[in-house]
Amino acid sequence: MPKISASTVAEHHEIQHQQVLDAALALIESSRGAVPAVGEVAKKVGLARSSVYQYISSKQDLVAQLLTRFLKQWAEEVAAAMDAAGSDPRARLDAYIESNLELFTQWQGDALMLAAAQTPGIFQVEQVHQAHLALNPSLVQSLTDAGMEKQEATVYASILDSAIHSGAKLILEGRDRAVVRHALSRMLDF
Repeated sequence: MPKISASTVAEHHEIQHQQVLDAALALIESSRGAVPAVGEVAKKVGLARSSVYQYISSKQDLVAQLLTRFLKQWAEEVAAAMDAAGSDPRARLDAYIESNLELFTQWQGDALMLAAAQTPGIFQVEQVHQAHLALNPSLVQSLTDAGMEKQEATVYASILDSAIHSGAKLILEGRDRAVVRHALSRMLDF
């Protein structure tokens, strides 16, 4: 029986799972977005390929797990920015726009995003989709706190997210950030 360094078998498996994901991400980063084969991940982490299959079932599953982990971190950063803005709904919405715009422009050329772009249907995978929607409730709540009816706020949240994504692309194409930011802020004048 293999020796474990964690206090429980479950904790050992969780540590190994995170090591597998960390190794895979390192391989993706070193290859500028190429998704590694399970055998490559196994070699990098120092486990048998059959052991790695306990944690990832395919290249798509690997990218889905990495994206889910990444999107949770993204959600935490945006939530922290909104919380720092206080209780004023408009200030919270401005913080939502600013933090998402910053993160979109920062991560657009990231190796994981390049890997995701090469993985068909990755954003329709349920765990990725759910992680992507993690901030939706706080955005919808801020919109309703600002006076928008809840059903409209739910639709508006999706439109606003699309606009922020488009704004980030414009900035990456060379448009003035302040102009893009101002245009996005005007979308809050409802």
